[in-house]
Amino acid sequence: YGKDILGHPMNAYSWIVSRKDIIGKYIPKGSMILLGSLVQTKWLCAGDLVEVSIEGIGSVKVTFV
Repeated sequence: YGKDILGHPMNAYSWIVSRKDIIGKYIPKGSMILLGSLVQTKWLCAGDLVEVSIEGIGSVKVTFV
C-alpha cells in the first residue's frame, strides 16, 4: 500500500517536492499527487508471468527472468 513507497506516503511527497529544482519541473498549485496504491504491492521474481489487459487498449504478457 502507500507505506510501501519510502516507508510512508508523506516521505514520497517530500522526496518529489524536494527534487523539483533538480528535475526542472514544478508541481502546479491544485495538482493531484498520487502516492501509493489502493492494492498491496506484489513483488515479482524470476519466472513470474504477468498478464495485463486494459479494455480498449489491449493486453500484454511478460515473463520475468
